[in-house]
Amino acid sequence: MYGCKADYSFAIKCLFKDYPLTLLVVFFFLSSTIYAYALFIAEKHLVLYYNIQEFNNFCNSYLNSLWLIVITITTVGYGDYYPHTPLGRIIIFLVALWGTSVISIMVVVVANTLNMQKNEKKCSHVI
Repeated sequence: MYGCKADYSFAIKCLFKDYPLTLLVVFFFLSSTIYAYALFIAEKHLVLYYNIQEFNNFCNSYLNSLWLIVITITTVGYGDYYPHTPLGRIIIFLVALWGTSVISIMVVVVANTLNMQKNEKKCSHVI
């Protein structure tokens, strides 16, 4: 009608415009759980095959994997847990790219939320 294609990208853009914070929180938690499960599966055979449960830096439980994913997405990277398999390292690389995207979008959303509109700027000059 207006020269716009109503596809998935348009729907996501509209959702970001209307509900930016909600959509970011959903993306963060959904991607964290999926990536953590994938990392847990990738690293699980090390613990089962080599029986090296005594080492603390292995992602030998789902909660350790989730901790590593959350720390990587938020770009903190403590280094207390790290992947040992090539597949786990690929997953963490993808998580790091995804985390950079999510954090940058979050910064833009917060900046746009805190940005004053034209009528709010006029009111602040009066006060």
